[in-house]
Amino acid sequence: MLDTDATYTFRMSKAGWHWIRLHFFPVSSNDDNLQQSKFRVISDSLVLLHEFSSEPGWVMKKYLVNFTSQQLSIKFTLAKDSTAFINAIEVVYAPDMLISDIGNTLVPVAQTSSLTQNSFQTVYRLNVGGPKVESQSDPLKRSWAEDKQYLKPQNAVYASAMEMGDANTVGANFNITWSLDIDTSYSYLVRLHFADIVSKSLNDMYFNVYAGGKRRYLG
Repeated sequence: MLDTDATYTFRMSKAGWHWIRLHFFPVSSNDDNLQQSKFRVISDSLVLLHEFSSEPGWVMKKYLVNFTSQQLSIKFTLAKDSTAFINAIEVVYAPDMLISDIGNTLVPVAQTSSLTQNSFQTVYRLNVGGPKVESQSDPLKRSWAEDKQYLKPQNAVYASAMEMGDANTVGANFNITWSLDIDTSYSYLVRLHFADIVSKSLNDMYFNVYAGGKRRYLG
């Protein structure tokens, strides 16, 4: 528990992309109710958490940040008459190729070439059609949630999140939709991972991808 502002400073072997993972678990005590704590977390000039109060149970906040120096600071600033707490901090090197600098924007429809100048917070990471994947099973130590709870009911036949429909059905119109709650005051980077494990030949699968009701991928 922190009863005053505090800063953690880390020396890194090199600048570049790093994951920051903040672990919170508000342990009960007779003196303080950590669930009522309210504080900010800042990494250099980047605000990671603003007026943060933890929910019951374990909470992990995950960020991907491109640092230009070899020193990283994480500062906890308390709200008035409040405390702060942190259970664990991870700072992990991430591969430079993880984020491309070029992407497409949804509104307005355009291309951007400045993604590497941004920092990112992980909101959703879904393993489509598969089980939950814990960090120890991922080579980059990422956790992947099952997608079932985010799927919207469909009238179409749903084979799996990786393959849908029947190749022998003529004129079939299938779709799968995931519904994800977001805060509209932020911008979001959506990355889709494709691996065709069902086609028997090249150029045998065609589909469209829509985000927010707008078509963003034709293949």
